[in-house]
Amino acid sequence: MWLELDILVKGGIILTMDERDSIFHPGDLWVKDGKILSIRKSSEENLPVEAKKIIDAKGCLVLPGLINSHTHLPMVLLRGYSDDLPLKEWLFDRIFPAEAQLMNPRSVYWATLWGCVELIKSGITCVMDGYFFEEEVAAALSRAGIRGVLGQGVLDYPTPDTPEPEENLKRAREFVEETLNRYPLITPSIFCHSPLTVKKETIVKAKELCSEYGIPLQMHVSETEEEFRQILYQEGLTPVSYLDSLGVLDPEFVSVHLVHITDGDLQTLSQRGVRVVHCPESNMKLSSGVARVHEMLQRGLVVGIGTDSVCSNNNMDLFREIDMATKLQKAVFGDATLLNARDGLRMGTSLGATTVGMGDRIGSLSEGKEADFIVVDLDRPHLFPIYDPYSLCVYSLKGSDVRDVIISGRVIMENKRVLTIDVEEARAKVGEIVRNIRTDWFHLEGEG
Repeated sequence: MWLELDILVKGGIILTMDERDSIFHPGDLWVKDGKILSIRKSSEENLPVEAKKIIDAKGCLVLPGLINSHTHLPMVLLRGYSDDLPLKEWLFDRIFPAEAQLMNPRSVYWATLWGCVELIKSGITCVMDGYFFEEEVAAALSRAGIRGVLGQGVLDYPTPDTPEPEENLKRAREFVEETLNRYPLITPSIFCHSPLTVKKETIVKAKELCSEYGIPLQMHVSETEEEFRQILYQEGLTPVSYLDSLGVLDPEFVSVHLVHITDGDLQTLSQRGVRVVHCPESNMKLSSGVARVHEMLQRGLVVGIGTDSVCSNNNMDLFREIDMATKLQKAVFGDATLLNARDGLRMGTSLGATTVGMGDRIGSLSEGKEADFIVVDLDRPHLFPIYDPYSLCVYSLKGSDVRDVIISGRVIMENKRVLTIDVEEARAKVGEIVRNIRTDWFHLEGEG
């Protein structure tokens, strides 16, 4: 009796990122019905299996798909639009006005689809996103075949999809109800922008809404020193203590950035089991500071890693992000042993999966888990020789080295060719949308 597989990956170095840090070298990976059926050492024996598709992974590294735990995908429209400014000036004087001009259902959909091209080509198989018109983000990710936890943006200011702020939670509920169970790979969420842009009553009600549906609440927290000082002045509490006083901190709360925190904040976050997302390159670019990630991990906090938007980064290469995260901890805190390569890679895989609420399904390669994995071609000068595969992934790999991407047992990219998106169409649509944007120094006439 022969077993028919959907996909058989043969002969690669399989870096599982499981609890035992198992490595199969060389190894074979069996996929059936969207899940991993088996991982085993390669054998010359004629095993009783056939496969609809065979992926030759000899000379390649096979590892879990990367998880970008924080981004704002539609903001690819504003990549490079406004750089080298302090966060408050950048956000309120440049980004918010540009969003008001640009963002509508059509632009959000096509911008997200173009962002998906970048995600796929750099080996990212799952994202946690937060933005406006998030139903369009869901539709685009579903078309691309990418897994996502998507948060409808909530602010107590007029936004592109909610010009009347008092309607923000109604809008959020509509998104959750419309999206819940509609797309197999999409989980809805709510994204409250920050403690400075969302009132306490709104935060509490948003958390109640999330609890009603069993979904996570996302929020930027303690991103800048200015935010820390302003909340401390207004409330007499740090941002973390302020949110704790509202009763919203728990394991379903995803706190992004956490750059400016006290020892007491660290203890509170640990006690409440809050999930954390670290965005090192965005924090560097906006001069926000460097989060105490090594201490968070030492205290048992779950920490994922995110690129943030591409107008505060300006790319979604998560390998580059992980590399920067590990080096920053060493440089800023004066200890070369902090946040080693293996722990850094976990932030983008197994820890990232727990951060987005899917630790039991993705983030590592083991029997019964979703078949979300990538294949990296090691035939590159900067990827040889290999002594430590974790070091290779963190300090040498680039997103452009990814050859194949498989999500839920579906081949999304093969030999660097994206199969689910018409790349030229997406580029042309984005070109049409941004054609009329003018900067004070440069514009590509006729783009798209």
